[in-house]
Amino acid sequence: MRISIIVPTRERAHYLSSCLDSCLATDDPDLEIVVSDNASQDDTAAVVASKNDARIVYTNTGRRVSMRANFEHALNHASGDYIVYIGDDDAVLASGLRTLRSLIERWQPDAIGWRLIHYLWPAEDGSRPGRLEIPLKSIYGELRQKDPAAILRNFAAAKVRSYKDGANLYHGCVSRKVIEKTRSRDGVYFHSLSPDVYASIANLAHIQTFLWLRHPLTLGGESDRSNGRAFSNRMPSNKLSETSAQIFMSEVEGDPYGGEIDAKVFSIDAHIHATMILANEVTFRGNLAIDHGAWARRVLRTTQNIQGDRIEESLLLYKKFLKSHSLPEAIAELDKRPFAQGDRALRNGERRKAFLLPSSGSELPNVAAAAKAADSALCSYCPAKAGGARFSLRGSALLFRAIARAIAA
Repeated sequence: MRISIIVPTRERAHYLSSCLDSCLATDDPDLEIVVSDNASQDDTAAVVASKNDARIVYTNTGRRVSMRANFEHALNHASGDYIVYIGDDDAVLASGLRTLRSLIERWQPDAIGWRLIHYLWPAEDGSRPGRLEIPLKSIYGELRQKDPAAILRNFAAAKVRSYKDGANLYHGCVSRKVIEKTRSRDGVYFHSLSPDVYASIANLAHIQTFLWLRHPLTLGGESDRSNGRAFSNRMPSNKLSETSAQIFMSEVEGDPYGGEIDAKVFSIDAHIHATMILANEVTFRGNLAIDHGAWARRVLRTTQNIQGDRIEESLLLYKKFLKSHSLPEAIAELDKRPFAQGDRALRNGERRKAFLLPSSGSELPNVAAAAKAADSALCSYCPAKAGGARFSLRGSALLFRAIARAIAA
């Protein structure tokens, strides 16, 4: 079984280099790494060529396209039986790839999901060192099967914790057969300006076996140039991330598949709601009973966490979207302002118990170094023996020392 790791990229050669180093840290001969270059003007092509590994497939869009179109272009150049997407500032854990292959060969599932650990890249101006974050709830957990039909009902009822509850292929894995079944009649797979959100929902129409592992197989990176940083409610944006977001929004305007909701809506839940409506039209043929009022209430709650003056603009644009789809019940919920005091989204602003390493210094200069450190500490884990055991205080201390040794090595 061939596994394709797809890395869409655009003018972030410095980050991409470390990402590829992490992908190449395993000697798996049946691994394909597809780098889809969105017409970069920096030395992206040279960085890819410097890796000198036959497992890398480099493709260039030829002209600047939207993120969605780059995702689609990349998929059309992948040959794997199973597909995984990561960002160009993310990483793969070598032990995670071995675990993924083991699960695929044993179960031949339609989809596999897992928990993430996180790496915050050093600030480009030198004001912040790199930092590895390992949430305790994301490691050494159980392997279980998820019910796709139940997940879809939760999406419709606005009861999911995140769009990642679905059959996500961005830091998740989906089989080729599911992807081909999910493509629309015109051959397009990604129909939304939020390609990962759309796929996470649409894939559920064709999935039967869905494995979920509460342990990381990949590492999510966040850099000054991340699109997600500018759209995040958790992290403050900066000039670099704002520029990335502006480019992202300008490119969406020329994409015929990317206009279901205004890109200037800084609410991931509003985008999930819009994508639910789109997936219902394209994939589910109108058979999903979406609770639009519940989604509007959820958007109101989570919008409280948006920074600065983006709140009003986001709600006005979201309301415009609701009117365009003739959803009076959702509009009525949106008009029930002001917010109830203390009514916060469950996941936004939560304090998570996690290791944050290191707190100072430059021991983790890039995502490949962070992946190596985490991998060294976590690689002895065997999910088949986990049994849902809780993480003990002694285990926490042992892990902390193991990571410290890996960083120092």
